[in-house]
Amino acid sequence: MMVFVLKVKTHSAKREEFLQTIRLIGSGMQNETGCLSHDWYQALKDSNSFILFERWMNGEAMKEQHRSDQFRVLMGAVRTLGELVDDHCFRLSEGVERAPVHPTTLESIDCS
Repeated sequence: MMVFVLKVKTHSAKREEFLQTIRLIGSGMQNETGCLSHDWYQALKDSNSFILFERWMNGEAMKEQHRSDQFRVLMGAVRTLGELVDDHCFRLSEGVERAPVHPTTLESIDCS
């Protein structure tokens, strides 16, 4: 199982446009084959900071979706409406697929 985390900071004036974009694109991404979850979270202390948290059945499903036009549109929106702060890919340790995600169960890997 794979976990993908994307951290984004939007420009204040572009925040609403960013939210509209992720609502539109996000609903389709959640239905991708192999996608177990696709959730956006907003920071409590900064209403312009967001995190995308995805869980995937495997790395191939994740990489296939991240090569899609839909994902390219999302990344274009991130760059146009804000900035990419960070992104990480993790492989879950063997046997913890149903356990809560915790830093000790993650192995950082290259996202590409």
